[in-house]
Amino acid sequence: MAIRYDKKINNEIRRIVNNYNAKIKRLEGRQDDETISIPSRFDRQALKNLRETTKNRADLNRKLKNLQEFTKRGGEKVIRVKGKSIPRYQYKQIQRYRNLISRRLNARERFNEATKPTYEGKKEKFTIAQQFNEETRNIQAQRKSLLDVDYLDYSPSQLTDYLGKLESNARTVNLSTWQTNYADMLLESGYVYNIPHAKLHELREKILNLSPSQFDKLFKTESTIKQILYYYNQINELGVDVAFENMESDVVSIYNSLFENIDDILEDYQWEKAKDLHVILKHPHLNGI
Repeated sequence: MAIRYDKKINNEIRRIVNNYNAKIKRLEGRQDDETISIPSRFDRQALKNLRETTKNRADLNRKLKNLQEFTKRGGEKVIRVKGKSIPRYQYKQIQRYRNLISRRLNARERFNEATKPTYEGKKEKFTIAQQFNEETRNIQAQRKSLLDVDYLDYSPSQLTDYLGKLESNARTVNLSTWQTNYADMLLESGYVYNIPHAKLHELREKILNLSPSQFDKLFKTESTIKQILYYYNQINELGVDVAFENMESDVVSIYNSLFENIDDILEDYQWEKAKDLHVILKHPHLNGI
């Protein structure tokens, strides 16, 4: 859910930040005490960055809980985990992010193991996992760099960097924004290769007619939909909209394939949308109406 930083939310943030900074102030005389760890104050610039970079309530809640891990009784203490020393508040923060990232990676793996990708709406023989494609390799790379690490051996500065890396990868993806951005990329790539504008806009509207979650599933499953992003990245590789002559026939072919097959590609997704609407109309309380 997108955040509107109203008075209620700002007061909540201010209360948590004030408690955080107040505890730091109380502990400042114990800087040489090796049994505790004192973080930097949460200053105005940090508060500004929080509001500018946090776009939904779930991410804000996690960041505020991170601050509260320090303000909890004993949160500043250095504890022993598997024979290694680590500040309790950082250990709790790291565990929160690692658990979230692990759940998300596991969900992506289950999807890949159960889903056969499609080409022009037709299912292929092997699942996404069996094809060992880029998505599978990305999951393995994230697991290796984020989870399969011995962070307990990290220095204080390395631990801070690791926490930042976890936080960045734990951010909630706004599927609605992603869907709109993709639809815009669909237009821009087509313009560069002089694809008929009327057909492009009709295709774009069909993509936007899906729910954000349906589009996300479509992008992960349908090969021709994914290929548009590849060509868009190639076009913008040098920071300018330049058509690559050696790719033109491939790009035009993909767009023509989408124009011809988009209704077949979206058939299952439109059926899911109709089913969801039937459930809501039959049980209006599920949609809050």
